[in-house]
Amino acid sequence: MGVHWRLSAALAALFVIGGLCGSVLTYGLIGPGRHLGRRADQAWEARLLARMQAEVSLTPAQLSAFRPEIEDAIQRTKDARRQALIDGDLNIDAALARIAGQLGPEQRLRMEQFRAKRRAHFLSWVSKHLQ
Repeated sequence: MGVHWRLSAALAALFVIGGLCGSVLTYGLIGPGRHLGRRADQAWEARLLARMQAEVSLTPAQLSAFRPEIEDAIQRTKDARRQALIDGDLNIDAALARIAGQLGPEQRLRMEQFRAKRRAHFLSWVSKHLQ
């Protein structure tokens, strides 16, 4: 009988520790300041300018003068990232097309359906996340 309460207490402690660890990890991954998706892109410029102002001691006039150049550089970076993802996806699709040529008729049909679904999913993701 003495063992049962110890086992119950150990399991309860394990449950509480697991909950705390999960909470800490979740907060660390998606807590304040860790925006996902479009909000992170919108905050990118603001964070960069704030860090520049703090570390370089820029005046408000300098900050407003440099803002267009920073905006342009961030936009070019976003465009390059988007294009790299699209190019990578096209490489994967080309490899799948080459593989499809080595398959039987029924497998080739399934591969074409797979490629179409995969491509549609990728394009949908790009349009939602990389504006």
